[in-house]
Amino acid sequence: MREQAAAFAPLVSAAREVRVLGRGSSRAAGTYAVETGHTQIGFSLLHFGFTWYSGAFSGVTGKLSLDPKHPAAEQLSVTIPIASVQSE
Repeated sequence: MREQAAAFAPLVSAAREVRVLGRGSSRAAGTYAVETGHTQIGFSLLHFGFTWYSGAFSGVTGKLSLDPKHPAAEQLSVTIPIASVQSE
């Protein structure tokens, strides 16, 4: 299980670094839920420099909190069910 957690650490790190583009009044303040049925998190990786593998996670849940007046307080929280992974 530790190996799985270590393998997905870059995804967790990337999720923490997500920033909402755009500033000003064009974004409405509020908390928005991830639409699980319309959301996938995809990935691809190059295996030994030879073969590309890709896959996706489904069943993603989460929320996005926007505050145009206080951008530093904006948050994204996402849960990715590891068991939902499907690869090619």
